[in-house]
Amino acid sequence: MHIEDKRAELARQHRPATSTTSAARGHAAPHPPSAPHTGMQAPMELARSFAARRRAPAVAIALVAAGWAAFLALQAPAATAPSAQLTTRRVPTAASARGLRPGLAGSEQMLGVGPQSMRPTTQPAAATAAAATATAPTPRPLVVMPTPRYVSPSILQQGAEKAELHDVLAAVPTAGGARPGDPLDISQPSISSGPVGRGVITLDANTVTAFAYIEPYSEPNTWVYRNYCGPGAAIALLSHWDRSYPLRADIYQLGVEMGLDPDAGVSILGMVEPINRRIQALTGSGLDWYRYGRAESLDDFRYMIKTDVVDHGLPLITGLMTSGLPGWSYDVGHFVTIYGYVHTGNGAEFVAYADTAPALTGHTGNGLHLWELNGFWAAVSRNCGQIW
Repeated sequence: MHIEDKRAELARQHRPATSTTSAARGHAAPHPPSAPHTGMQAPMELARSFAARRRAPAVAIALVAAGWAAFLALQAPAATAPSAQLTTRRVPTAASARGLRPGLAGSEQMLGVGPQSMRPTTQPAAATAAAATATAPTPRPLVVMPTPRYVSPSILQQGAEKAELHDVLAAVPTAGGARPGDPLDISQPSISSGPVGRGVITLDANTVTAFAYIEPYSEPNTWVYRNYCGPGAAIALLSHWDRSYPLRADIYQLGVEMGLDPDAGVSILGMVEPINRRIQALTGSGLDWYRYGRAESLDDFRYMIKTDVVDHGLPLITGLMTSGLPGWSYDVGHFVTIYGYVHTGNGAEFVAYADTAPALTGHTGNGLHLWELNGFWAAVSRNCGQIW
């Protein structure tokens, strides 16, 4: 067989496998560096085989291998670049997920520092760990959220308006919560009495959470207040800004300011100004954080949750229909307060929300619920409107 024929035969034997993947929008994940069938090793094998058959000296093989190693190094960023559809953060250690400050062993594991016996004897262990910590940023957890290309322009505009309020928000001491990577305050009633405290979901090293701390609240259990879910959701939201507010809140007066009809409830448009006005009074600030928005898609809804709960630890309000949700046996328009986001290690997403409806309305069970995001969006999309 001629050399040219042999080259063609070897090329056919070592032709790289090809694969095509189709990622769902907003849920894709990039191929890991170890993904099979990259098609990058066949040329090296071809060079080695051909050199061996021609009885080339060993140095020739080494030179060819070195050349391909340099080529692979140049190609590595393209092969491992994250998907354009997602923004990601890293997962914390088990210690930080439990709210504990990780010790040296945890830091070593995160930063790739070897055990004490493997460190150079010329540099103390503490100095090595300190240098590694100084050069590597604190790992942040993975949170799957849409990039702006999938979010409605009107929602993005509102997000930009909120970004301009950063300094005003930072000056309000009562604002904030547990963002991804922050320890949870188990003494907070929305945590101890909520889904986490009741064991509805178990948090581990691969679970990412974000919570805005609120106080549990239930509307008066009388017929007069049967349609006060709007003011009720507002009181739950306002409890984040002043923990004692539910104890002195006047739900009737709040309903009057919102233009509530006792037989039909309240329009979400009428809720925004009374909420912002009370936040300003409670905090002594000029903060005008909340506005009306309407999520046109799950990506819009995720963006709202990311902006308020994940990025700032703040609650928001959404409208929805109750059928299929915890505590409800019939379908009715309703308002609830979202105060938490959970992303599990297997990729499932959940929202934590407060339902302030009293027993007289037919709502049963604990008012602090956790529900899978896609199922929750199905309820939201049928009566969509947000105060965020």
